[in-house]
Amino acid sequence: MNEIVDPGTGWTVRSFDEIDSTSDELLRWAAAGAPEGATVIASRQTAGRGRQGRRWQSAVVGNLYVSFLLRPDMGPDRFAPLSLVVALVVAEEIDLRLRGARTGLKWPNDVWVDGRKVAGILLEARKIGAESVLVVGVGLNLRTPGEGWRDLRGKAVALDRFGPVEEPQTWLAALLPRWQAAVLRYEAEGLGPFLEGWRVRCVLRGREVFFREGRYRHRARVIGVGDDGSLTVEVAGLGVRSLFSGEVHLEEIGR
Repeated sequence: MNEIVDPGTGWTVRSFDEIDSTSDELLRWAAAGAPEGATVIASRQTAGRGRQGRRWQSAVVGNLYVSFLLRPDMGPDRFAPLSLVVALVVAEEIDLRLRGARTGLKWPNDVWVDGRKVAGILLEARKIGAESVLVVGVGLNLRTPGEGWRDLRGKAVALDRFGPVEEPQTWLAALLPRWQAAVLRYEAEGLGPFLEGWRVRCVLRGREVFFREGRYRHRARVIGVGDDGSLTVEVAGLGVRSLFSGEVHLEEIGR
């Protein structure tokens, strides 16, 4: 394990060759008093995870696997939209570095390039003593696995398909200051400054989806992203609804 202070943010960064999960390590560090912005990066994860208990494939060395800690100055009810903010920053950074890649955002927390997933965001709110903290985990596919890695085919893509990519540490050095600035702006101004960037990249807009709500499965057409970060849909026979992260499971029709 190596530890440095990131010059762009002042955040403390711990790097590992291999770890179970950057978010799990960060939670252990948080319990021991990790400061705001504490960051864990790993070359390989053995137990990476995504939303709703899904496994995040993270054995490929050369991708970005990172988690950072926030002690936000706001109520826990405002935590969830931060996944949109963090994802937008990733998409914007890809746009800057790889001009040939067409980024999109799949609500609430996936970054796509040319119709396939390239990054995912996982937010986990926890109580550490009397304080609510937020662990933000990010997985970004930088390099395409070998031919034997079947899970990636057809569902995800890596950025090296669109041109040369830098090392994970280079991406991290660029992303950390942007994440820090975006979080501070969200705390001060809310989601408003980020909505246009999301709406122009929203890959579900106009598409038909199924979503599950408890025991019920509904068919809907996606209208777009609401001012509060919800997904606005028109449900057949039920009218316009706002869906919130964590309450539903989306399944795009035909995918």
